[in-house]
Amino acid sequence: MSNTIMKKGLRGFTLIELLVVIAIIGLLSTVIAAPITQARKKGRDGKKVADMREINSALQQFADDNAGTYPDDLTGLVPRYLSTLPTNAAAAALAKDKYMYVPYIDSLGRNVGYHLGVKLEATNLALGDDRDCTGAGTISANAKWCIDTSVSQGGTVTAGVGNVGSTGFANGDLPTGTSALTNDFLGGMDTATTNCGAAISGSAAVCVYDLTN
Repeated sequence: MSNTIMKKGLRGFTLIELLVVIAIIGLLSTVIAAPITQARKKGRDGKKVADMREINSALQQFADDNAGTYPDDLTGLVPRYLSTLPTNAAAAALAKDKYMYVPYIDSLGRNVGYHLGVKLEATNLALGDDRDCTGAGTISANAKWCIDTSVSQGGTVTAGVGNVGSTGFANGDLPTGTSALTNDFLGGMDTATTNCGAAISGSAAVCVYDLTN
């Protein structure tokens, strides 16, 4: 008798109550997911910037040992200057995450400079202290060239292929030869406050963290 009375006193949730609970859970999930996603992007970007600086240091060491010239592609740094090549510098890396490397070649066939870059996913203070340059040319007051062709000892400067099988950030294969001197990265002048993902000045991508020499 007592068991029967207890069962009759039980009451489940109504449909309205269930819908309210589900809506609250969904709202909380959305609020929590946004900062987590942003934190993950910043974490991946931090790894990219750290790897890029390590590669840049290895390139300088390579040049010190090779009469001021640089490798044809980043694989030339392994194993002497880098124990292993970072994942995003490999040919199989996703285009959106790939470390882009373009050597600048004088008419004597020497790699006299380079442009190294990667597209970040979020705003980053590192963007306020990178190179923000594009291609090569004669340096002037307003020029944003990566390398000054007027001081090259080997005449006209062109751009090499760079990374094996490398692809551009958003517009197919990186251009080579003279065309790469004006549009090899198309990153625009992005800063630490750049809204990543929005094209500026006709650029194919923004938030490009780049280094050169």
